[in-house]
Amino acid sequence: MREVCRSRQTFFGPNYEFMNIPEDYNSVVYEKIYYMKTYMHWSFEEVYMMPIPLRDWFFNRWLEDNSKNQE
Repeated sequence: MREVCRSRQTFFGPNYEFMNIPEDYNSVVYEKIYYMKTYMHWSFEEVYMMPIPLRDWFFNRWLEDNSKNQE
């Protein structure tokens, strides 16, 4: 007998309403990757494969330092 996956999936990825993930989550992640790649000189693979809390910490730390430098 074939097993059925119980998670709700759509053709374009997870059902965001079911998982309580904001619809703009992917664009936010890609914006962070872009800034970390462009201004922090990380590679795409490094940032993409990094654990989410660590990636958020580095990004927030960069924002904090960048805002201090602008003042």
